[in-house]
Amino acid sequence: MAGIVNMPSCMMYWADMTRFDPTADVMSRNQFYIMRNYFHINDNNTMKAYDDPEYDKFFKVRPFVDSIKSCFREIEVEDSHHLPVRNSTCSSQGRENNCEVKGPVGKR
Repeated sequence: MAGIVNMPSCMMYWADMTRFDPTADVMSRNQFYIMRNYFHINDNNTMKAYDDPEYDKFFKVRPFVDSIKSCFREIEVEDSHHLPVRNSTCSSQGRENNCEVKGPVGKR
């Protein structure tokens, strides 16, 4: 949730002045807090200390991330020779979008 729209506090997603409808319309604030308190993917008691060399900043979601990665590995990808290739450079200065496209567009 915070990765999409950053707010200083979780409660602000449901507050009148800062309400974020895509979140607030899906679940109530109380439902969110209950889910946040009881939903765990990994055991916090086995987490390494922050100063430990083996500390994993994704520890709490590591099993989920590993599962997703293994699912993506099973997806077959088309032969790369048949995929379109576009190299473009865009300057971000000014109001106009100045892009230069190089290379073939479409299938070879």
